[in-house]
Amino acid sequence: MSKRWFLWCWLPVLAGCANPTGTGFSSGAEPDSPGHRLYVQKCASCHRFYHPANYTGERWQYWMDTMAEKARLTPEEKQTLSAYLDQFRRDPERPTPR
Repeated sequence: MSKRWFLWCWLPVLAGCANPTGTGFSSGAEPDSPGHRLYVQKCASCHRFYHPANYTGERWQYWMDTMAEKARLTPEEKQTLSAYLDQFRRDPERPTPR
């Protein structure tokens, strides 16, 4: 009986730790923005979040071009997604790009 009680006590705590968007990251970006919705639909459905600040500008652009083609993004979608992800490149708490 005490094991059940213990598990029931921890269940709400663990549920509170879950990421409701399923994207694997959090940011100050608006969750209902077109860029965020596009990211969840076209990117997070296939892979985890790769932080843009971890890449040089040239390397990041290479991956944006490559993945935009794979995801079949329209030029408008690519622009929207790039603007959204650029918010993370300006994150001052991230390490220097590799």
